[in-house]
Amino acid sequence: MATATAADEWDKAAQAVRGAAEELRGADTAALRTWAQTNKLLSRSMWPKVKRELYKQLDIDYDTQRETETEARQQAVAAAAAAAPLVELYAAGDERGSFAVLPGPAVNHGSDADVNDAAWYGTFHEKDTIYRAGDQDSADNSAAGKAVFLAGKVREEQGLDAVRLLLHISNRTSTETGWPAPRRRPGSLSNSTSPTPTLRASTANAPVTRRGRRSG
Repeated sequence: MATATAADEWDKAAQAVRGAAEELRGADTAALRTWAQTNKLLSRSMWPKVKRELYKQLDIDYDTQRETETEARQQAVAAAAAAAPLVELYAAGDERGSFAVLPGPAVNHGSDADVNDAAWYGTFHEKDTIYRAGDQDSADNSAAGKAVFLAGKVREEQGLDAVRLLLHISNRTSTETGWPAPRRRPGSLSNSTSPTPTLRASTANAPVTRRGRRSG
């Protein structure tokens, strides 16, 4: 089977755009990429040629349009987040491979976080892309990522456009005593199953920040 030359690819890109012109006019960048993928035009060599033909034939500047759409989405999220409910979480991991995510006062009926009320706890998956065995910083980062994921699940389950996340990271090596001792030792939760959020977002008016490591 002969390998397509650059000229062949330019012809293919031009014909594809010409044939789908009506469909492509007015499409957003997600629809443009979907069309390109469906028609096997999204390869590293073809996609730049398709984008060039979109501009030549239909005056569609894909990259500029994508930037405009991204900015619009960011502004929409910011507007929604300004008055969005607050989710406050405490996250901790340790270099030995365990983690926990606990609700803060804003979602825990006004009380302090307690290990017994952990929304998600267990051990890091052996293929965790962030955690590195024996490394505390990577344990912190992976636990924080799980907290962000959990806050997203809360948003989805409550049908909200956005939530504000106030995240506290607890680092067990920051003090001599380490984590506060739990009333009971939590069991292990399989990382192959996503947690079922039982938290509810609060409408408390608090700033949205990702706090630094919190000792103790």
